[in-house]
Amino acid sequence: MNSVRLDALDKKLLYELDSDSRQSLSQLAKRLREGRDRVSYRVERLVREGVIRQFTVTINPYRLGYTLYKTYLKVSKQRGRYESLIKLLGAHPRVYWIADCDGRWDLIFATFARSPFEFFEIQNKILQSCSDIIISFTNLTLVNVWMHRKSYLAAREVSPFLIGGPPSAYSLEESDWDILRLLSEDARMSFTDIARKLSVPESTIRYRLENLEESGLVVGYRVELALSRLGMMFFKAQLYLATYELDDLKKLRAYCGKQPNITYFIEQIGDSPVELELEVSGYEQFTEIINDLRATFPTMIRNVETVLINRSRFKWVPYQEIVG
Repeated sequence: MNSVRLDALDKKLLYELDSDSRQSLSQLAKRLREGRDRVSYRVERLVREGVIRQFTVTINPYRLGYTLYKTYLKVSKQRGRYESLIKLLGAHPRVYWIADCDGRWDLIFATFARSPFEFFEIQNKILQSCSDIIISFTNLTLVNVWMHRKSYLAAREVSPFLIGGPPSAYSLEESDWDILRLLSEDARMSFTDIARKLSVPESTIRYRLENLEESGLVVGYRVELALSRLGMMFFKAQLYLATYELDDLKKLRAYCGKQPNITYFIEQIGDSPVELELEVSGYEQFTEIINDLRATFPTMIRNVETVLINRSRFKWVPYQEIVG
């Protein structure tokens, strides 16, 4: 599929939607200093042309007592068996992210779990279903994830979203889960539409959502883009470190936060304690960024392993809680 050419307004609009996709058309028009009808047309066109895949809510599952675990798989891509595995993961209520890859790993999936024991059980059931095609696998436990706005679209610095921290036990009412379910499907859904679908007063929806935001459970509203439609590529860079000083880690995080194409900075438990996600125009730009990173932190970064993400999908809300 051919890429879509974006002008300056398209890029600024996508940046604003990635910063807060619940902004109204009037709010977007004011921030962009454009007419409301023009902004509305651009949003509709970007959706129609497949640039925008989805508007979604981003939650911090650690506030619900969950920890996020990632499983990296090297597999034999037998016809039918590999796609069956992806389909299984897509339907699993505790799998929140799936990625088809090239590089050291072929497939990555991430899981919501309340304990290492629960993760062990979930992962074992999944691996048993595809043991005939597994060559090797490894696990990483996410501690903190800084999600940066797509500042390559608009040269602006804004504080990142953060998920992670010590797991807590924030309690949700059934109506909260209903609201999150709808927002995970379309974060731009109006209060009026949410109220109508749930048959409750609009004032109740506003009140419950404000509580979810103030609690730190809802950390933001983002837009998922089809990077291929922008002519861009998505890479993960796993960093293997030679030093583990916290001050050095803070400096590395601050440096990465100023690089417009680094969209995620992940601290994790495992052999690669730092992982970056990058959205770039091509492999050449990716290599340039990684080389600059190595040159800036020559004594800290021991090795970098690259994973190209071909396709991925998120499910930000742990649906087990809703259906269970």
